[in-house]
Parts: sequence; C-alpha cells; structure tokens
Amino acid sequence: AHRTGLQRDVQRRLREPSSTNLQGRGHERLEPPDPGAEVPQFCNSEIEGLYREALVALRQAGPDMHLQITTEAVGRYSPEQMRQLALDVMPPGISIATSEMIPDRQPSSDDVALYRTLHEAGTRIQHILYHPKDVDLLADLVTAADLPHSAIWCLFVIGHYTGRISDPGMIAAFVAAAAARGLDPDWAICAFAAEENDTLVTAVAQGGKLRVGFENSLFMPDGSIAADNASRVAAANRLFG
Repeated sequence: AHRTGLQRDVQRRLREPSSTNLQGRGHERLEPPDPGAEVPQFCNSEIEGLYREALVALRQAGPDMHLQITTEAVGRYSPEQMRQLALDVMPPGISIATSEMIPDRQPSSDDVALYRTLHEAGTRIQHILYHPKDVDLLADLVTAADLPHSAIWCLFVIGHYTGRISDPGMIAAFVAAAAARGLDPDWAICAFAAEENDTLVTAVAQGGKLRVGFENSLFMPDGSIAADNASRVAAANRLFG
C-alpha cells in the first residue's frame, strides 16, 4: 500500500513538475526547508531507500524520461554523506553542487573516486555551479579524475532564491571561465524572481538551455503572476522559436 501511494504521488508530481529543463532533460530538486520549521532527520540508509522507491515509481510512470537525484547539502548533509548516498544509489542521473561536495576546493582522492565511479557506471552528472569560480574547481576535478572535458553537463545558477539578484551578465562570465580552462560544457541556467525572464532570453541567445518552474520564479514575461507551472514552462519554451 505504501508503494502504491508513492507511485500515485510521483505520477501527480509528474503532471505538475516543480521545475523543468527545456531543450534538455527533466530535473526536480527539493526546496531547502524554512529555517524555523521542524524538519525530520533522515540517515543515509533511509534516504537511499526513499530514492530507490521513487526511481522505481518514476520508471513506471515515465519509462522514457531521464531520472536524476540530487545530493544538495541544504545546510544539513556533509560531503561524506553526499558521496556515500551517490555510491549507494548509483542512479541514472545525479546533480552535484561542486562547491558543496568539495568545500575546501581541493579535490581529494575520495572525490576523484566518486566522480570516476559514477562516470564509468554511466551515471550522467549535472554539475551545479553557483559562481564562475566554481568552473575552476570543476576543471581541477575532471582533470584529476581523467574525465572528458567536452559535453560536461553544467547548470549555471544565476542569482539565488534567497535574494541574490539574477544578473544576465553573469552568463558570459561562466562561459568565459569554461573556455579559459578548456571545458566545452553542455550548459543550462536557472534564474530567479522578476529578473528570470531577461536572464532566460540571454541564455538562449548564447546557445544555452533552461531550467524553469515555480521553484525559480512565479513571474510571466509581462510581469504578471503565472496561473500555473505549465504556463511558465510554455512561456520559456517559446523563447526557442
């Protein structure tokens, strides 16, 4: 009964996703909790089990959809816990915030082993980069792990939901940083709030892909509040002509 209920919940979420990658693949992440809220604590084995159940249900609901889990720290999980979760689940896809996984910005042997193991297993890694300087960290990592420098799947985070303004000019800084380190990324961006639309337009003009949805912004291009998540996705998709 629990599994059936989970499958129903996953199918409902599929019909109204929190975020979507356009010209790319589906991606959903969890919002960090309200700092004042009481949040249940989970050990790695419990999270692993939940991820495995969700992946099974998602495969049944959307057999042709790329599936991806996240290791984001949300102020709670250590790099060691995130590494172990990735190795325990070994999903088809995973998003890893590079600066969260390697906070000291020095890729360790454990980091190299993780990324190499995921790559060899065929797990598609989406590297979440919060600042252009994170590109340098990623370049150091892929060099140390002897991974390909081309077609690296990156999400450039332009702004932040906590209030850092999304500046379209930051996109060029990410792209330039990648070129300077010999990286040829398959990149997308996400942006936030009222500045999101201008940032999306800039990204498309520069050959990028997009992640959009209510997680990032409620605003339509004309400044009105979107009626639903589908309206946001449709408006962003029209940017591709």
